[in-house]
Amino acid sequence: METLQIRIDDEIIADLRELMHLMRTTKSEAARSALAEGIKKLKMEVATRKYMNGEFTMERAAEFSRTSIQEMAQYMQGHGVAYFRYDPAELGKDSEAVKKRFKNGKTARK
Repeated sequence: METLQIRIDDEIIADLRELMHLMRTTKSEAARSALAEGIKKLKMEVATRKYMNGEFTMERAAEFSRTSIQEMAQYMQGHGVAYFRYDPAELGKDSEAVKKRFKNGKTARK
């Protein structure tokens, strides 16, 4: 484990002390918990942006964030990001194929 020295605003120190009392733990443990949660949240935000830009798959986003795929998908859904990506051009092709199929009197197999 490594030691880290940082300067913290008085307001954050007050919040940390409040957490320390509520959690019935030391200031150091409260700070470690808060930092870990903050890092996780930031990593999920970064992973979501990379997923939306096509840089990450859902699996890679979850791996980067150290979460499960389900947790990552729920986080994204809560932020208005669709789990499945469907390219508009691909949607157009599929739509045309369905229209052709029904126009020709063919229906889906049973």
